[in-house]
Amino acid sequence: MALNKTQKFRMSIVAVVIVLAFGAALVQLYKIQCLDHEKYETLALKQHLTKVGIPVRRGTISDRHGNPLAVSFPVYSLYADPKNIEFKSFVAWRLAPALSMEPQDVFARLVRRRRFVWIKRDLTDSEHAAALKLGLEGIGLRREGLRHSLYADPKKVIRKSCAASKLAPALGMAPQDILNRLLLERRFVWIKRLLTEEEHNAAAALGLRGIGFRREYRRVYPRGALLGQALGFCGLDDNGLGGLELSLEPYLSGEPGYRITKRDAAGTRITAPDLEKEPARNGFDVTLTIDENIQRIVEEELDNACEQWRPKSAAAIAADPATGEILALANWPPFDPGTLHKLSAQQLQKLSHNAAVLDVYEPGSTFKSFTMCAALEEETATPEMTFDCENGRAVINGRRLRDDHALGLLTASDVIAFSSNIGIAKVAVTLGENKLYEYMRAFGFGSVAGLPDGCEPAGLLAPPRKWSKYTITSIPMGQEIAVTAVQLVAGYSAIAAGGNLMKPRLVKSIADPDTGKIVKEFRPERVRQVVGSQTARKVTQMLVSAVEDSRGTGRRARIEGRTIAGKTGTAQKALPGGGGYSSTDFIASFVAFAPAYQPRVCVLVKIDTPVGNSHYGGTVAAPAVRRIILRTLAYMDVPFELTALASNSPG
Repeated sequence: MALNKTQKFRMSIVAVVIVLAFGAALVQLYKIQCLDHEKYETLALKQHLTKVGIPVRRGTISDRHGNPLAVSFPVYSLYADPKNIEFKSFVAWRLAPALSMEPQDVFARLVRRRRFVWIKRDLTDSEHAAALKLGLEGIGLRREGLRHSLYADPKKVIRKSCAASKLAPALGMAPQDILNRLLLERRFVWIKRLLTEEEHNAAAALGLRGIGFRREYRRVYPRGALLGQALGFCGLDDNGLGGLELSLEPYLSGEPGYRITKRDAAGTRITAPDLEKEPARNGFDVTLTIDENIQRIVEEELDNACEQWRPKSAAAIAADPATGEILALANWPPFDPGTLHKLSAQQLQKLSHNAAVLDVYEPGSTFKSFTMCAALEEETATPEMTFDCENGRAVINGRRLRDDHALGLLTASDVIAFSSNIGIAKVAVTLGENKLYEYMRAFGFGSVAGLPDGCEPAGLLAPPRKWSKYTITSIPMGQEIAVTAVQLVAGYSAIAAGGNLMKPRLVKSIADPDTGKIVKEFRPERVRQVVGSQTARKVTQMLVSAVEDSRGTGRRARIEGRTIAGKTGTAQKALPGGGGYSSTDFIASFVAFAPAYQPRVCVLVKIDTPVGNSHYGGTVAAPAVRRIILRTLAYMDVPFELTALASNSPG
């Protein structure tokens, strides 16, 4: 049958439309397969491939003998893909008893919405201005480089479809694309981190869809509270948050790896050979100068002293004078880094504070030895030179000074042995302000000691131009100056080491656990020769007299068969606001090294605000130092001194 003109025209229109449609499809296909090939390939890879992190083992921290103090053990953590869990309340009910959790807590994690989602990145100026003008709640802008990007907190966007409709023309996007972002469901949520073995086995046995496990590491402190404040602590992600864990983070943390795996249309990972893999580099192991046995001795004796005197806080340090190595570093009250989950934020801040390294204080009479060193070195005084202590009351440079006892003429040696404030002030006056300041700086005061702690203070030592006329009488007896316990131990170790100031060290070496190679080694480092060996020996003899003399302030540190060189300190605590000194609160301290003429250990004990029938360093702190030295030298197998035994024997 022949077609009329109208039918032919209609057929022609249909044919043209079909050709045009087919041509448009070919153009779009060409665009997708050729021009936009990389774009769609990337989208496909994102849908079917996933990047999974490979956890890294944090480095071990050990004492000088290899005894582990902080170790990371592999454990499992449980996560969920909420989109793949149809009956969330049922899954929560099944999981809760296996994880020792409440069902409502598990359910809350499963239904928790995203709180941050990008809507559009790298906005143009016009898009930025238009979005800003809308002022929608829950929508925010963040600067990235030279441009802004727009994000949303879906929980705060109440009418999501309305917000999407308003944003779409401003951003040049389809409303549905924006709405999809606002309604985007979480694909990963932690249910419980760092499971016990029992929890892992119980949860795995349930075989629930949408539930998975990821291997992580739990930080464990096998010695409990031993060296707790110095070690610091780690967070859930095994990252250092305090102490050595934080300051040594670049060495301990390592570098996480990753692997690329496939996933199905539902987003579930498919077991298949890794397409790409970058192995993790484990963290480096750190060996400290700490000796676990000496650390335990120091902590036990510090705890005994604190049980007797009930102070606000206390600290103790033991060091090797010859090398500067810190053998023990203790704080009281104790802190166990493995019990973070039991502490409030306030308790954590208080208990984890490493006062032995971070706190500065006025050292009191323990500082007199350094003034004497300077005077002997400059020959403005000799051990036999006498100073009139004026029966315990004197006025020097217009300042009234007093001693605890009515002391008359004393030799320079007795000034140290009996701890005369008046005597040491007169010694300092012979030396002069500039020389006194130079020697205090040379001993390391007013400078950071150099331990691996980014917050370590330098203390306080003002230059002479800022001194008042009273300062030259204050500094020699440990006032108008603030030091750390580490600085004080380093200073006394310099006297013990013949005048050589050694840099304090807490880290011995850093090693790669996979190869055993030493990455970094910290050798003994001599800072400077502060005074000559003869001067150091003369002051050592004075310090021995302070312990050996029956009237010496350090007599309670005396050990039969050992020659101890030590000095007491009883420092009044400064009142807040610079309003003078307290008449009730004191820091009692004692520092000593032994054997005096062949020293193996230097020990400081500092008791902050003791409560009891005494506040003097010779009564409160000296007995603790005595017991620490006695036990430490026995542990080191240091023989008793025959001369000391003879001098201590009756008759």
